Amino acid sequence: MRIGFFGDLHAKITTPRCRTDKYDETIKRKFYDIIDILNAEGCDILIEAGDFFDDHKQPYHLTNWFIETLKSCWACARMYGVAGQHDMVNHTLKMDNTPFQTLVNSETLFMLREVPVVFPHPNGKEV
Repeated sequence: MRIGFFGDLHAKITTPRCRTDKYDETIKRKFYDIIDILNAEGCDILIEAGDFFDDHKQPYHLTNWFIETLKSCWACARMYGVAGQHDMVNHTLKMDNTPFQTLVNSETLFMLREVPVVFPHPNGKEV
C-alpha cells in the first residue's frame, strides 16, 4: 500500500499581493501535479495535513473544481485529512459552512477524528 501526503495547499481564488502569476490557475496546476504523482506512484490513499483552503470563504466553484478533479482524475479517490486553522471559521471547530466540510460531505475527503483509521494491507493484514 502506498500513501501520499500533502498539506498547506492554501487554495483560494484571489492572487496574493506579492504574486505575479494567476494564483488560482497555479494552485490548480499544482494540484494536477499532485494527482499525477499519486497516479504514477500507485498511491492508494492520500493524507491531507490541513489548510486545504486559505480561508473558509472560498467560492463554491473552487470547491466544486476540487471535488470534480478528485473524482475524475485520481484512480483511487480515497483522501483522508484534518482541517487546518485556515479551513475553520475563526479557528473554531464550527465547520458546517466551510469549503472543507463540503469536501467531507461530498465524500471526497474523509475527515480524520479521534477514532483511528485502519487500512487493509495488500497481504490481508491491517496496517
